[in-house]
Amino acid sequence: MNHQEIFEVSNVVKRLYSIAELNKSFIKFVMSRSVSQNGPSKVLVDQGALSVAGFGFTARAMPRAIRLITGTFAMEFVFLVDSENDETEVFRFYLTDDGKLVADATNLDSTLIDYNNLHVAEFICGRVLQGILKSKLFAARDVAKL
Repeated sequence: MNHQEIFEVSNVVKRLYSIAELNKSFIKFVMSRSVSQNGPSKVLVDQGALSVAGFGFTARAMPRAIRLITGTFAMEFVFLVDSENDETEVFRFYLTDDGKLVADATNLDSTLIDYNNLHVAEFICGRVLQGILKSKLFAARDVAKL
């Protein structure tokens, strides 16, 4: 490796560390706000993954670092429900390095909520539960396949 490559790799390592630390803060904050007084569910944290249970299903999201088109890094959260030997995506968001939850990794102006908003856990629960209701999990089965 030449000096430029070493510098670039070192810079990436620093940015990955930075987004990982932000993710730790986000998870810690969500844990402190996870119990919703008014809602039908709550966000649980288990070994770094977020999960939301409702309507007889549990959606789970394990964060992973991704590189955005801007060259910065974000944490991707994809809430999946396991059912009938299949996974169904019900909600997705990205935690950006400036502390925003965005809906689209290619459009950083698609802000959903700030990661330290007092209602972030309720927001996540609501989106996951809406996603479950709108997903194939509650769709009528194809009569032709019965």
